[in-house]
Amino acid sequence: MQKDLREERLGPPKKVAFNAEGKPASAGLGFAKNLGIPFEQLKIVETPRGEYLAAEVLQKGKPAAEVLAEIIPRW
Repeated sequence: MQKDLREERLGPPKKVAFNAEGKPASAGLGFAKNLGIPFEQLKIVETPRGEYLAAEVLQKGKPAAEVLAEIIPRW
C-alpha cells in the first residue's frame, strides 16, 4: 500500500481571490472548485510574493495491486 500524500496547493493571490467587498471572487471560487473542496476550506498563506490562497490536499495511497496494474503494461 502506498502512503497517503498530503500536500499544499497554492492558488491565486488574495487580491484577486476576493472582490472589493471581501467576498470570494471567481478566481478563488474556481480554485476551490478545481480541487473539489468548499471555498471555506481554503486558507491564506504568506509567501515571498505576498498573500495567496492555499489548500491542503490529501491524496490517498493506492493498494500495491492497483499501482502494479498501472505500471506493468508500460514495461
